[in-house]
Amino acid sequence: MLAQLKMRARCFPRLGCLGLALGTLWPAAAQTVSPLLPDVLTNAAQLRALSPSVAATQRPVRLHGVVTALNPGVSVFIQDDTGGTFLTHIDPSLRSLQPGDEVLVEGVTFPGLFVTGLESAHARKLGRAELPPPVPATYDDLLSGRHHYERVEVAGIVRSVRWESARECPLLTLALGTRKLDVEIVVPGATNLPPLVDAGVRVAGLAGGYINARRQLRSPELLVSRLEDLRVEVPPPAHAFAAPLASSASLLSFNPAGESGHRVRVRGVITHQQLGEALYLRDGADGLLVRTAQRSAVAPGDIVEVVGFPAMGRFGAFLEDAAFRAVGHDAIPLPTSTSVGQVVQGSNDANLVTLEAKLLDVLRAGPESVLVVGEGDTAFRAWLSAPPPALRNGSTLRLTGVCRIGESSLAGPRFRANPLEMELLLRSPADITVLTAPSDWTPQRFVLLLGVLL
Repeated sequence: MLAQLKMRARCFPRLGCLGLALGTLWPAAAQTVSPLLPDVLTNAAQLRALSPSVAATQRPVRLHGVVTALNPGVSVFIQDDTGGTFLTHIDPSLRSLQPGDEVLVEGVTFPGLFVTGLESAHARKLGRAELPPPVPATYDDLLSGRHHYERVEVAGIVRSVRWESARECPLLTLALGTRKLDVEIVVPGATNLPPLVDAGVRVAGLAGGYINARRQLRSPELLVSRLEDLRVEVPPPAHAFAAPLASSASLLSFNPAGESGHRVRVRGVITHQQLGEALYLRDGADGLLVRTAQRSAVAPGDIVEVVGFPAMGRFGAFLEDAAFRAVGHDAIPLPTSTSVGQVVQGSNDANLVTLEAKLLDVLRAGPESVLVVGEGDTAFRAWLSAPPPALRNGSTLRLTGVCRIGESSLAGPRFRANPLEMELLLRSPADITVLTAPSDWTPQRFVLLLGVLL
């Protein structure tokens, strides 16, 4: 019909506009008509193609596939030659299923959070079968959702291993280049894993992830239901702290061989610790931020060795997923005397500094206090995890704390990144010294006194 309308538009010029309008509207009209569905859906591709509204009408399904993964007590995932789907509202016939079971499943469609699945389903086990071969995938492949609830394979470097208390199973963080992916090992009794941090591994599992209220994939994840699907290709170093010592200034600097993606070892003196979150240390004249969940307490002046993965922050390099150990003690580092103008050049990122600024305001941000201070045309925040001393706006303060550079501009000449903002992390109220306070005789108070005298 569309071809006939276009032909008539060519043959009869006066009908050209009408033909063009109908030709434009025809695809939109065609899209509103749902294709005819079979009485019973028989493959995963048919389920995956359903809109949530159609899936909610509980279309009957009879599906032959292989169990690929389990979310114990919640879902069973199956895959056939056309794709993957899942079963929810677990029937007793599903509770004994294991990856590799060949099943015939009957149920009705269910919209799911992201992909259409089956509910009110029951299964008949037909035997055992090979799991579908995993599809090699990148982080962007997983984020696209095209492989959701299907078998995939990724390769990367293990950044951390922690235990998911709710499931009592290990949760790996795997670096795929600069992106990080959570890998959940849902295997009963998976307590004797080999050392994995800093190992190069190849993992096959079910592509899944966390979905928001708008049916969008917020964060991909891999679900592993068999230990044999986790293969160590490059074992981690036998002794992490035996790695060659590197300087903080060398992190992510030019290296003809490129970056390995593995941990490096640095040494420095502690200037500040946020227990279970971060260390700030000084290596020579440079400061360094170390992100670590380790809860060993250290104090300013302690010498520590750190092994961690280099990463680029908003302005400079830091270490993440790090472990550390104390190896000695030195004098407590003195703050580097500087100014706001010098700090915004970016040379003191993560370093302990002292500078002068004028107090503009004091705010509360949850359990923290925020001093809004400035010098010249530069204003910044100084964070304090305690109530500050009594301060008056307009006072000139000497502040001592850890400098943190925020966002940076990439529009500088000669490819130079320039800081756009800064902040200070104050360690205690003792890091605040009032140098000068504003006069008590403000214009408002003078007018009030004059009114009283009159």
